[in-house]
Amino acid sequence: MDVPEIWTVTDDPECLTLELTEHGALQASSATKSSGAVSAEELYEFADGQEEDWGTPVPVTYGDFQGLVCAYEQGGFIWRRWFLSNGSTIVFVTYNGIPQVAQHELTAAETILSSLRVPTCQHATQQLPSFFIYNKWAPLLEYTDVP
Repeated sequence: MDVPEIWTVTDDPECLTLELTEHGALQASSATKSSGAVSAEELYEFADGQEEDWGTPVPVTYGDFQGLVCAYEQGGFIWRRWFLSNGSTIVFVTYNGIPQVAQHELTAAETILSSLRVPTCQHATQQLPSFFIYNKWAPLLEYTDVP
């Protein structure tokens, strides 16, 4: 993921947090499915039953990844939830921000997401941010942490 220097990046134990302003945040986590590729049906399972709160999932492609995005407003915040995959890798991304900054930040966030690439051998030696598996989704698929 290519992140412009204007963003503040924090590698938290539970996710990677990116902030453009103090009024919104983009958070990303990833995991690797222990066996086989992540299917479109499995991505829909992550958002299944959440349409009332999260809206209808819409298919999207960003960089090397395809998946779904849910868009909604809740509690005075604009939200996006992305469920993206490529092969056995799944990336969970959440944005929330106040309406005054959300459109600008979402445009910038989508530019970052468009830079998502599957790591190659030459990138394998670079230090990767820590990621974790959301406990809520762990029962749906067997995943292992990405190192």
